[in-house]
Amino acid sequence: MNILGVIPARLRSTRLPRKALREIGGVPMVVQVFRQASRASVLSDLLVATDSEEIVEACHAHHVPAVMTSADHQSGTDRLWEVSRARSADVYVNIQGDYPTITPGHIERLVRPFLDEPEVQVTTLKIRATRDEIESVTVNKVVTNVHGDALYFSRSPIPFVRDAVDLRASIRATGARNLDRHVTVAIGTTRTDIASCDSALLPSFDLLRNTHTELFVLPLFLDEEVTEMRVP
Repeated sequence: MNILGVIPARLRSTRLPRKALREIGGVPMVVQVFRQASRASVLSDLLVATDSEEIVEACHAHHVPAVMTSADHQSGTDRLWEVSRARSADVYVNIQGDYPTITPGHIERLVRPFLDEPEVQVTTLKIRATRDEIESVTVNKVVTNVHGDALYFSRSPIPFVRDAVDLRASIRATGARNLDRHVTVAIGTTRTDIASCDSALLPSFDLLRNTHTELFVLPLFLDEEVTEMRVP
């Protein structure tokens, strides 16, 4: 199976400007993410997709393959979709460029369902949220059904708690996710319809586009922390 890893990266980060080029361990963060992800033996190939010549130059300086994509993309998934037009693969792994501690095990966890269960369409990772994260609007949360499929994603606390109860069961979603070619095509070809629907437009969370188009997203539980770079 041909499995292509794509690391979307941009300079115009809202909460932490120029995040992709901030140094982690003496190298730009996007390079550190590439080095971590490149250790995953399940990936057939791996590249960075960006709209910044500066990021391309930084990647090439560290011998990291990088390609230019449109500056009009609103999300990393859109950037991955453009890559999929030029690079054919059976599975595309969307690896967020602000997770410098991602491990080969995380990527293996994402990919394994595609190898074992041909009906799988989209996977993502989830870990248990702390009490502070439950209330944070910068942390993505996910609700699943009894089968484990995602019902909804939100940066707001979900479900809404009217009375004081224990919230320790809340789960947050991490920013590494898998998309096979069919799913990526579905996102690209239905972008106009999806962008106009409230469920995708208001939270500004692109995984909602999959649930809106009736694609099943399978969040996979991790029992270890994955650190995202959000604010200085």
